[in-house]
Amino acid sequence: MNISVTDGLSGLSRPAVKGFTKSPLLASRRCPRNFLGENGDATTTCPPWAKDGSFLVFRQLEQRVPEFNKFLLDNPISEPGTKLAPEAGSTLLGARMIGRWKSGAPVDLAPLFDDPTLASDRMRNNNFTSHHDGEDSNSQIRCPFAAHAAH
Repeated sequence: MNISVTDGLSGLSRPAVKGFTKSPLLASRRCPRNFLGENGDATTTCPPWAKDGSFLVFRQLEQRVPEFNKFLLDNPISEPGTKLAPEAGSTLLGARMIGRWKSGAPVDLAPLFDDPTLASDRMRNNNFTSHHDGEDSNSQIRCPFAAHAAH
């Protein structure tokens, strides 16, 4: 089986197709065998329709946007060393929970304030690592580990 997944603005929602996807933003990588089965599964036991085939997966999400926004407004955060207005604190909390600002800029690269210029640069917006020289790799000061719709 030749299955590839990719990270994009919305996580794993835009799969790359090996041999067809040319965008550097959608570089594919091979998934391990147990992505669809278990270690030790015999490849000969797959039904004929599964050999060299594709899989379509549906995901249903229930998003309660008004409730989420109300939660953010009711619980603004403050950042040490800054004087954030409550609205800015609510926006920062939302960005940290999701991992990206509403513009699409990753919190890891813009940890305190939105950067629409970064968001509009499709290469910088997606082509980065969470490693920052001189910072502890276990630090969550830029982007909390539990955040993520994506990065």
